[in-house]
Amino acid sequence: MVQTNTINLWPEDLVGVPDTTPPITILRQQATMLSQLTRNILEGEVVSEPFGNDPKFSNSFTHNFYIKAPAIGGYRYKLFYVQHAVSPEYPLRIVKDELPELSAQNEEQFYDVLRQIFNSDRTKKVIRSLMAQSVS
Repeated sequence: MVQTNTINLWPEDLVGVPDTTPPITILRQQATMLSQLTRNILEGEVVSEPFGNDPKFSNSFTHNFYIKAPAIGGYRYKLFYVQHAVSPEYPLRIVKDELPELSAQNEEQFYDVLRQIFNSDRTKKVIRSLMAQSVS
């Protein structure tokens, strides 16, 4: 029986705590917050997929942020989507229908853009409409 010794060539610090909160984590937190604020009448939902059509964002992710209304057949309204490279995650771009494409160079700017989207009149109108239809 031949015994081989496997040598570990990976660095010891391979797995560690990132310096910033990943965009997917921020989006999931905000999706949970929406569900809590609406007492689960509406749900925030984040659906992620690889993105490779744009050479600028090859080997990247797209995270779609939906407002979901379970009481009306699970209807989903796509509020916006975010695209970023696997690493580094910033800069990232945020695309929302009625706004020009936005970008965030860092985590703080990402929070600012999300705050702008969540506080927009359009977002509030969509949420109010879906809430009214869900409880009628």
